[in-house]
Amino acid sequence: MGNVRSGVRPAASVRRFAGLGLAAVLAAALAGCDGGSDSPTTPAPIPAPVPAPAPAPPPSKDDPAAFTQAFVQRAVDLFEAEGLEATLAAYNDPASVDESWYVFVMDAEGVIIAHATVPENVGASVLGPLGVDSAGHVFGPALAAAPEDGVWVDYNYFNPATGDEGIKHTWAVRRDGIVFASGWYEGAPTDSSIEAQTQGVVRQAVGWVRERRLEAALDFYATRASTSGPWYVVFLDAAGVAVSHGGSPALVGKSIFGPLGLDVTGKAFGAEMLSLPPEGGWVDYAYLNPATGEQGTKHSWAQFEAGHWIVSGWYESGAVEDDPAARAVGFVGLATRYADAHGEDAAVAFYNTDASWLGSWYVFIIDADGILVAIAPAPDKLGLDAYDPEDGTDIKGHFYAPKLAEATEEGVWVTYWQPNPAAGGEQQLKHTFARRHGNLVFASGYYVE
Repeated sequence: MGNVRSGVRPAASVRRFAGLGLAAVLAAALAGCDGGSDSPTTPAPIPAPVPAPAPAPPPSKDDPAAFTQAFVQRAVDLFEAEGLEATLAAYNDPASVDESWYVFVMDAEGVIIAHATVPENVGASVLGPLGVDSAGHVFGPALAAAPEDGVWVDYNYFNPATGDEGIKHTWAVRRDGIVFASGWYEGAPTDSSIEAQTQGVVRQAVGWVRERRLEAALDFYATRASTSGPWYVVFLDAAGVAVSHGGSPALVGKSIFGPLGLDVTGKAFGAEMLSLPPEGGWVDYAYLNPATGEQGTKHSWAQFEAGHWIVSGWYESGAVEDDPAARAVGFVGLATRYADAHGEDAAVAFYNTDASWLGSWYVFIIDADGILVAIAPAPDKLGLDAYDPEDGTDIKGHFYAPKLAEATEEGVWVTYWQPNPAAGGEQQLKHTFARRHGNLVFASGYYVE
């Protein structure tokens, strides 16, 4: 055991010696290497601070692409620093506009939520007519799908600084589902035409059907977000009944074989529309322009997709004169076309439905025996006999109904007093045109207050 201990001690002594030696070396190094001089050590100089680089000057308008990107980035920075409410307040304010530059903001569905130069665009979607330019180019989906690292989208658009349309180069960036965009203008628009824009609106609606299914398209094109100025989209089923109407939701459920397909000049354009080729065609008629509140000539493009006619149009300025007599004759003609296409029994059934009438406009039908067999606004009158004085005499004692029942193929006008369904059933003077067609008499008329 003594041998073992004696073998251990030298090793420990060596370690202690080595430790002392290392400590001495370190002490000498700290004391300086001047051969044992007692002079104090001079501290190393502290490096002078390096000045921060000067911030790069903001891009100038001489580089419009860089200026546009910086302009959008300021909006993104404001959003990230102060939130959406403050950002919308800033960019809905005309003070945010810098010559032709302004920021417009879209939500996750592509709906405009800030637009200082055209406030009317707020609430409209770039996935509707707003996202189609005057050349028919569909640019809205590209803006709505902008990524976080940004994308350039080019299209024709109105330049607020010049009052003219030009090619707009727009930079769009997404943050937290919100898209911020601005652009600069160059030159003149590309192949602008209102006809091309209308076809583009329909083409975009067709894209909705193909990409998002029919039900989603019907829902979207029934909303305010899907309209822009005079442009809106109407969906008609294969039978001609409106199933979605961006301009007048109250017309949903109405048929173009009813007043929906008859203009104020008496043109029965509904049947013409349904006879177009599936790839599309134009139909012209008079119609109410929702942007002006006046009747104008409407040029509509209709295309068939997924069992539905998809329709949009533009309005030509100029008043259109209302001709109620021509309209009554046209309505009767539309009814006879329906009977030719679908049969007399189907015509009787259709003109007893709500789809066949609107306001004071409706068709009523009398059979070969003089019996009233169709009158949608007043089903309680079905079965009345035109040859029975009790049924066929008006409040003034005029026994008028036989003249209707005996109408010729050329047609006849008959005037009498009748309750107006559009006036709460008030008795008014009515001018009715009646025409025999096959085994039935078709009649329609207008009221005079």
